[in-house]
Amino acid sequence: MFDVSSKYYDTIYSTKNYKTEAEQIHQYITNERQEYKTILDVACGTAQHAFYLKDQYLVDGIDLNPEFISNDIKMCRMTHARRQGNLSILKLDYLFGTDSGIEYFTEEHRMGLFTVNDLIHSFMQAGFEVEYDEHGLIGRGMYIARKMG
Repeated sequence: MFDVSSKYYDTIYSTKNYKTEAEQIHQYITNERQEYKTILDVACGTAQHAFYLKDQYLVDGIDLNPEFISNDIKMCRMTHARRQGNLSILKLDYLFGTDSGIEYFTEEHRMGLFTVNDLIHSFMQAGFEVEYDEHGLIGRGMYIARKMG
């Protein structure tokens, strides 16, 4: 995913407030009243959350695309979404303006659609205790997984 647009990742998500989200993550962990010391950020992008959490936790991030970089760019994105069985297919059209000109390209993301129970079962199969917070930090739900034992 983000094969074509990886160099523009931070521009695409420039409206995200990583500092506020990192504070929410820290508050969530604090409310658990446990001595957690590590965080695994799955699909971390350019690891902006880790930047704000690194002083309190050992943060590891993984992502399918290792080529994320930051740029000072203007961007317009349009998306068309459709569903095909258990896949969500997003067609993304990008228009980027840089000092050297305008760049246009499209990208298609195919993402599996899973139920909450499917994902909980997968975590458990991998050896984790898991709970699901329906609201999560930004209203899209969040899985909290802890290694069993």
